[in-house]
Amino acid sequence: LADENKRLRKLLGMQQIVRVGSPEEILEAICNFYSVTLEQLKSSSRKKAIANPRHLAAYVLQSKGFSYKHIGHIFGNRDHSTMIHAKKHAMIMIDKMEEAEQNFIFGLMK
Repeated sequence: LADENKRLRKLLGMQQIVRVGSPEEILEAICNFYSVTLEQLKSSSRKKAIANPRHLAAYVLQSKGFSYKHIGHIFGNRDHSTMIHAKKHAMIMIDKMEEAEQNFIFGLMK
């Protein structure tokens, strides 16, 4: 966990800040960046093009201090354990992303 925090701090130092705060603003930014609709993001679709942005949105929301229960509610009353899985999956995805995409995600977390 300490290594992850160091890595995040290092990456965040290189980011252009994207100011978002509310869950709605975060979801809108994710939808725009990944070209999905809010309805798709909140759907039960397991297509990668939809599920991956959903996982990233859950990760950003959790990093902003929202509880897993609240995040689950935002995504259509999903169980908190589903949101924990989404965060874990997002962390793996972020490690494999290109720098520009990482910059976007970490910029949302500021």
